[in-house]
This record gives sequence, C-alpha cells and structure tokens, in this order.
Amino acid sequence: MPNNAGSAKENAEQQGNNKGQKLGIKASVGKFFADILPGIFNPIVPAIAGAGMIKALLAVIVMFNATAANTDLYKILNIISDAVFYFLPMLLAFSSAKKFNVNPYLAVVIGGVLLHPNFAKFMADGITSMSFLGLPVKLVSYSSSVIPIIATVWIMSYVERFVRKIVPNVLKTILEPMLILLIVAPIALIVIGPLGIYAGNAIADGYMYFYEHFGVIAGTLLGATFSLMVITGLHYGLIPLVFQAIAQNGFDYIMPIMTVANIAQAGAVFAVFLKTNNNMKSLSGASTISALMGISEPAIYGVNLKLKKPFIAGLIGSAAGAFILSIFQVAAYALGKVGLPSLPLYIGHKFSLMILAVCVSFVVAAVVAYVLGFKDVTEAPAEENSTDLPKPSESVPVSAKAAKRRNLCSHCRRG
Repeated sequence: MPNNAGSAKENAEQQGNNKGQKLGIKASVGKFFADILPGIFNPIVPAIAGAGMIKALLAVIVMFNATAANTDLYKILNIISDAVFYFLPMLLAFSSAKKFNVNPYLAVVIGGVLLHPNFAKFMADGITSMSFLGLPVKLVSYSSSVIPIIATVWIMSYVERFVRKIVPNVLKTILEPMLILLIVAPIALIVIGPLGIYAGNAIADGYMYFYEHFGVIAGTLLGATFSLMVITGLHYGLIPLVFQAIAQNGFDYIMPIMTVANIAQAGAVFAVFLKTNNNMKSLSGASTISALMGISEPAIYGVNLKLKKPFIAGLIGSAAGAFILSIFQVAAYALGKVGLPSLPLYIGHKFSLMILAVCVSFVVAAVVAYVLGFKDVTEAPAEENSTDLPKPSESVPVSAKAAKRRNLCSHCRRG
C-alpha cells in the first residue's frame, strides 16, 4: 500500500508536469490560434448552431405573424435559444478544462459562481460592489462572456497542479477540490472576471469603432484574406470577437463575411467541376456542396489550393461579397453555421442584401476561376498504369539484369 500511494503521488506529479508543458506561458501564438482556441470553441459549436437556428425560426415566425412574439410558444422557444448564450461561460468552462487538462466539473462550478443568480439580484438592487476578506469584489454581469472564464480556467490549471503537490493522498478527495474552489473562485471574482469583462468590452468596442469608421476597407480585406486565415488556423482568433460582439452589442459583422468566404470557395470549386474532365470532377462536385453548407476545408485543401488559381478566384469572390456587406453594414444577430444553413439568421435584417452578397461571391469566384483556368491534374489510375509500363530506354538494362540472374542460377544448379 505505501508503495502504491507513493507511485500514485509520483504519477500525479508527473501528470501535473505534463499538463504544465501543454499550457500557457510556453505556448506560441501559432499554437494558441491553431490548437488552443479551436480546442475550446469547436466542441460547443453544435450547441451554438442549434440555438442560432431556433432564433432564425423565431424570426420567421414573427415575420409571418406579428402577434407571435406575445405567445407562450414564442417565449419558451426564445428561452431555449437564449440559454446557450446566457450560460456560455459554463460551456466554455467545460471545454477549456478539457483543453487545459483540469477537472472539468470544478471548472463548471467556477462558471456557475460567476453566473449565480444572487449576484444578479444584488445588481438589480443597486449593489455594485462587495468585499471578500477586505478585498473588493466588483459586481458585473458574466452572462454570454468569453474571456473571463477562459482566463480563469487557465489560472486554475496552475492552481490545481500546486494543490496536487501539497495535499496528502489520503485527503485528496476532500481537500483538493475544496482548496481549488477557495483559491480560484475569489481570484475570478476579484481580479480575472472584472478585468476579462473590461478587456472583452474594449476589444468589442475597438472592433466596432474600426468597422464603423473603416468598414469598407476592413471588411473587404477580411473577405480577401479569410480563406488564407483558414489555412493557417488564424480564423479561430476571430471567434471570441464574434461571441463578444453578439454578447455586448447583439450583432456582429464578421460572421456574414465568413459566410461569403465559404460561398466564394464553393463558387471556385464549382468552376473546377464544370471544367475538369477527370477524377477531380467528383471531388469538386462534393466539395461544392460541402462549402455551400459551411465546411470549406474539402474545397480549399482538396481542390482549390491544389490547383492554385481557383483558390485565388475564391479570394477575389469573397472580397467582392464582403465589399457589399461592408458598404451596407450587414450584420448577424445570432450565431450559426457560416454557409447557406445560416441564411435564415438574416431574415428581417437586410436579408436581401445578404442574399445579394452571397450570390455575388459565388458567381464572381466561379467566373474568375473559369476564365483564369487551371492546370488540370492527371487521373490517378492513368498515372499508376503509366508507371507499370517500361520505357524504351529501360527495356535493355532490365533484360540484361534478368539474363544475368538466370546465368547465375543455372551456374548454381550445375555446381
């Protein structure tokens, strides 16, 4: 038993060291955008997309029935669609814990502390601050927030490692989670939470200011480079901006541009489908449908980037669509897939302009790709067959080698 306990402790410490190596301070910026952010946000995308589509359904209901907003059905569906955004810190707590290798249930508890209804009640009563052991606790709303909980779980990863080292094995089950909560929750409420809210609001305000004053340039540039960002993984860095903008302002300008970027790559790969005559035809056809549905990676990596010119055409088509969106400041008022399935999100919010931008991005990309052309790839079966056929220059050496082997074998038999 003592040996097992000792080895368990050593394993726990080793795991803690491994966790530290996977985390924060030593992580490069590239890893942060290409690995950490996707690992946090990707798992919750289905929940966000589902809630966004319910919001789109509500917009359709209200459009065809003006009194629908007063019905119980509408109110309940609205609660269902809002829940994922209100409790977003708890979802992010769980996915962040998985990424930072900490106890996910303790992380969710921390998220629950930030969203506890008593704090909302205190704020409704006019209380703006409290104290914890003489330290000030600024009361702010953490619903729909992004930065505070991610930063808190990151700090929690170091606290958990520290607590694991100092707590005896026999007391780990009880003492370890208690200490983690007693250390992390006050840090979140006193320091990280308020700073995260202020940082998130500053980022969102700066983004809105830049877009409203330089929107056409910024939007067109984002449209022209978004697919390049997809290749490098940098597009995941835009996700917190989208979440923060919708949480703070109720709308976002980035998601429509993401949508036309995917549609433009669909248009470019559709041109490949029309023009190619080999095995690339079936791949480009399937990739067109995939990109229209919001998944552009097969089109980008499987066809357009491989053929080069269609990828450039996709960037041009995306810039054209983003230009229209930026001029008229078309915004998304809920989150969803960045493809045709997300179009209902824009019903009632400059919907016709969104449709126009989508059509322009697809058509421009397809026409440019078709006109520019591309060097068609050779069919894989033909390449394989050609390698099996000996070249005239190779036939004599091969025969000579075969004759030499036959002579050696006959010599061996005679011997």
